[in-house]
Amino acid sequence: RPCQSGWSEYNNYCYKLFKDKVDWSTANGKCKQHGANLASVTSADENNFVARLISDGYIRHLVYFGLKRTGGRWEWTDGSPLSYTNWAPNEPGKNFMGKTGYCGNMYSKDDSNMWIRAEGKKGQWNDHVCSWELPYVCKTPK
Repeated sequence: RPCQSGWSEYNNYCYKLFKDKVDWSTANGKCKQHGANLASVTSADENNFVARLISDGYIRHLVYFGLKRTGGRWEWTDGSPLSYTNWAPNEPGKNFMGKTGYCGNMYSKDDSNMWIRAEGKKGQWNDHVCSWELPYVCKTPK
């Protein structure tokens, strides 16, 4: 069956960018309301697809996806293996006033603003405190 209206198909999965800005756990819950998870990314091709999807339209420089640090380990919320990563240089690392980041997000742009240095980082991954309010991308099997 095709993806629901407003969702984009890639490799037997359906994806959607939601532009309302919420914290990570709210984003996680909202994806679940749609029968989806925050998106996992398991290959460079899928990463490129998601990067294109989230760069569409005027949104913030960073978008939440399904990567979460549990204890010392990064894991996908949908249980996918962490077989592929695309961390930006010096990530994951201490950030924002020295706090450890526990929630993953993806750069959606290559330019910078007052707060974020994003040159050349579109599609790369970053970690941040989970209370940050960002748009988010959901993924569900077709």
